[in-house]
Amino acid sequence: MTPFSNDPDFLDLIAVWQKNREFSDERKAELLERLESDPKLRRELAGEVQMVALTSTVQRGESSWLRLEEKLSIEEESDTPPPHEDAIMSRIRGVDSTTPSKTPTRIRQPRNWWLGMAAAAAVLVLGLALILQDWTDSQPSEETSVAKVIRIDGSGRTSQGRTLFVGDLLRAGEKLSMTRGLVEMAFLDTGVHVIASAPLALTAKSTKRMVVHNGQVKLHVPPQGIGFVVETLERRITDLGTSFVVTVGEKGSEVLVLDGQIVVGDWNGGAETLMFEGDLANFDRDGAVDLHSGGISGVPERQTPQGRLGPASLRGRLIAFEPSPSTKSPDTDQIGARVLPLIRSGFQDESCLEGLKQLDPIRFAGIAGTYNNFPRTAGLEPYNVQLGWLAWYRGKCASPEPGRYRFWGAADNYLLVAVNGEPVFEGSRSLFALPEGLKVESRNYPSLPLLNHGLGFVSGEWFEVGADPVQLDLLFGEEAGNQTSGLLLIEREGETYEETSWGQPRWPLFLTEPLSEPEINELKSLRNHMEDNLKGSFSISSEAAWDVQPQKDAY
Repeated sequence: MTPFSNDPDFLDLIAVWQKNREFSDERKAELLERLESDPKLRRELAGEVQMVALTSTVQRGESSWLRLEEKLSIEEESDTPPPHEDAIMSRIRGVDSTTPSKTPTRIRQPRNWWLGMAAAAAVLVLGLALILQDWTDSQPSEETSVAKVIRIDGSGRTSQGRTLFVGDLLRAGEKLSMTRGLVEMAFLDTGVHVIASAPLALTAKSTKRMVVHNGQVKLHVPPQGIGFVVETLERRITDLGTSFVVTVGEKGSEVLVLDGQIVVGDWNGGAETLMFEGDLANFDRDGAVDLHSGGISGVPERQTPQGRLGPASLRGRLIAFEPSPSTKSPDTDQIGARVLPLIRSGFQDESCLEGLKQLDPIRFAGIAGTYNNFPRTAGLEPYNVQLGWLAWYRGKCASPEPGRYRFWGAADNYLLVAVNGEPVFEGSRSLFALPEGLKVESRNYPSLPLLNHGLGFVSGEWFEVGADPVQLDLLFGEEAGNQTSGLLLIEREGETYEETSWGQPRWPLFLTEPLSEPEINELKSLRNHMEDNLKGSFSISSEAAWDVQPQKDAY
């Protein structure tokens, strides 16, 4: 017998986990408070559930919540003790654990299954807290405000007959419908940021839960919002600290993870699925599931990424490793590390490129869209796909007019721009390991969606340009594999730009020469696709193009 054998809270929490009793809202709140404040109780609960889990695992195989091991960074065949329950409670409260973080490892089937079960028992704390939080939030007062409207374009009406305006509050259980336009909201307390596009129908159940009936919703969830739930007719999505997009239509729903991780479960109590950055899943009305993995940008492949090289073109070269018989993906970034000496030298010392496969010249035609097939269409093959590739563009360029400028954009994986040898913009998903003196002061804008970049647009440093040309060096490419996308725009200080319905200025695409009509038409089609799917926007302006100065040898 344990000290908690006769503890009413302990016994009721076991009942919560087994879901075999109903409790009042007041009792649920009391249990949640006790669970959060009593570490001894949590440890005893973990031990109790561990024994139950061992028995049930033998009887019916791997438990669905064992999939959450990865969130706790448990590695295969590890001798490290399972995470302490206090660390789990820190995640529930949105506070970082004092335990150093590890890189999560994807677990297929732990061989040391006892440690796996111990880790799963530790997840009890997370599961119980989420269950209790769900219960205590399930029926808030109809007068309780749960979300605030930040921006609205179009007419949004609620189930209570209200027309919403900027600054209005959406109440618990209130359904919002829109036939056209877009709405941007922030959920109270949790800080969850939502951008939703019409045709739209959603219900804000509480500050920690919403139901999407129709439309597309992009969510950015801060640490204090971990555990936020999005429900559709087919699935229940629990956030684990991420950005993701949920699209609901007549045929079913779709989930795209932009950053971080989510847990997707069905309504029949079946196995849960842990989805990661870049994963895309479709769920139809009949229950069929189509899951894709791997860095999906969500925009079309560029069919004219280069065009015809001319005397006024900004020239570049493609760089990659020679083919290798090994097909194993590297544990470390190879191509980024290889070019670091080049960046550190102000793009003067090319000795680090010796021994690499190089293809030149190639033409710069702006960076916008998906580039999965770019190395192949440019003629780089064969090369080592697992070790990635880089395009290095270089030349002296004159700005349209003197002034202060800065770049906007992002890329999966690499995008860096240097002016006169000094980096002024880096929108790389995997940052170059630059020394302190060369690191770029960047800022993320999650409220301005961009491709599959969970943190939205990235802005670089302001830099001054006079009447004389400046030396431009631009690196764009892939760390490993062939899932590549990016967008690079330019802003001039003092210039005003037309805005999208969600408030993003349509900064011009960074160009260095006029484009052909087919190139312009393709970019316009790409822009329409991006705007329709909340993936950013841009303008195409020949007046904003920079002029490349003729050089005998750009390198």
